[in-house]
Amino acid sequence: MTQTSVASARSSDFPPASVLIVEDETLLAIELECLVEDMGLEVAGVYGHLDAAFASIASNEFEADCAIIDVNLSGQSALPLEAHLIQRRIPYVITTGYMEAEVRRMGFAGQIVEKPLHIEALRSEIIRLVRGGMA
Repeated sequence: MTQTSVASARSSDFPPASVLIVEDETLLAIELECLVEDMGLEVAGVYGHLDAAFASIASNEFEADCAIIDVNLSGQSALPLEAHLIQRRIPYVITTGYMEAEVRRMGFAGQIVEKPLHIEALRSEIIRLVRGGMA
């Protein structure tokens, strides 16, 4: 990502917010964390396993304004996590290597950014979420 594109999405473009990242691929999770921080946003947590993400969300201290979730976390479907985010009215975006038709067949309803990630598309989705867009 260029300095120009990062600067164009700094926090002056949207309110301060925290982003939950649920991604089991370590390098991708690090890339997502860097993207969120480069945008001037706070990372609410980074989790690579479904149970760890649920434990965090269930805690009384949990606060996130939006989330980035992968559909498949170490062989487990993140569909229950999506349902929980919808129930708590936390907007989210889905990242996946699956084709959209397959993701829909799995039961996911949220906006999708396909892997390999298109950083500009993901950045646009994060901005939409921070501005209050539900999936």
